[in-house]
Amino acid sequence: MQSLIVRLLLFSWNTRQGFLNYQPPSPPPMASPEKASSLAIITLLAGISAWTIFPFVGGFVGIATGWIELGNIKTGKSSEAGRLITQLGLGASIANVALTILGGCALAIFYFGLFGLVLGAGAAGAAAH
Repeated sequence: MQSLIVRLLLFSWNTRQGFLNYQPPSPPPMASPEKASSLAIITLLAGISAWTIFPFVGGFVGIATGWIELGNIKTGKSSEAGRLITQLGLGASIANVALTILGGCALAIFYFGLFGLVLGAGAAGAAAH
């Protein structure tokens, strides 16, 4: 009986010593957050510059780089973190180019329509004399 008590005391002592020296495993290292690629940032900057500094050229640059970057994201060559930036830049570029073309067409129609009215009025006035 005494040997059983001694064994339990020794077991208890050894496990306490083990618990005192126990160190929990360290947490896994934090993964670094994914960053947008430089092509995604160029697309956004080109889309913004299309509306501010380089109206028509910035739009075409933004469309070209955005199209390439979305393809890279789809194939896995670029990180998914740049998708929203790329889509915003591409949308701004497409809107700028589309509105520039529509505005140019409207201006041409207005200009040549006004020019036609002036010529028509001049021709009608000359015919009246």
